[in-house]
Amino acid sequence: MLTTLLPVKTKKMKLAHAATIAIAITTNAYLYFFVDASSSCGDCQPKEGYLVTRLWNIMPGTTDQDVIDEFNKGFAPVVTKMDGFYRYTAALTGNSSTVFFMNIFDTEDNAHGAQEAAKSFVEEGSLNGKIYPNTFTEDTIVGTFYSSPECVSTSSVGEYLATRQNEYSALNLTNQDGTTAMVDWSNFFETIPGYRLLLASVSNDNSTSMFMNIYENAEEAKQANEAILQQNAEQN
Repeated sequence: MLTTLLPVKTKKMKLAHAATIAIAITTNAYLYFFVDASSSCGDCQPKEGYLVTRLWNIMPGTTDQDVIDEFNKGFAPVVTKMDGFYRYTAALTGNSSTVFFMNIFDTEDNAHGAQEAAKSFVEEGSLNGKIYPNTFTEDTIVGTFYSSPECVSTSSVGEYLATRQNEYSALNLTNQDGTTAMVDWSNFFETIPGYRLLLASVSNDNSTSMFMNIYENAEEAKQANEAILQQNAEQN
């Protein structure tokens, strides 16, 4: 039973809605996704910053890998040279009609600029008419926990991303209760083998939160999503 994995009881936070996806990381990406491409600035992956994500719908006749290849070829060289760049990730979602991308930047303005640049890349390029927006987010990162306390410098390519976007009736992840909860969650996720990362962010309008994990294998990423949703249901 998944509940046997829970070593601690986290602080209760009123959760109104949660949507999960599992993704494979193809670039450095953050659903349960397989990561296909990845790039970060400097020797250490960032622990702070501003997160923007893009989930695209794909029209028939174009594959998810086609979209990632086009972004990696045309957009990645641009976004990685933009001011304040920290991270670029692309991921397969396991659903061939969608594809996922993520960036982290140093400031909200720079992150928003990357979001707008990605839209322009599609509108003005060969992907126009082949993909269209599903869900885009712009968040402030409020907590990042790695499996190692030391500097993390390895790429996430080939690993798996689990994401959860939540709507709360009351949301504050920056106070002491929120910080304590994130530490508890990190300790819990570390009990699942293959743990690499927990990242928590809050939307810039403070209406939603995003939680992401990276795991070595697909089943571990799925297990993280399933376990935390079960825990939320029991505690809320």
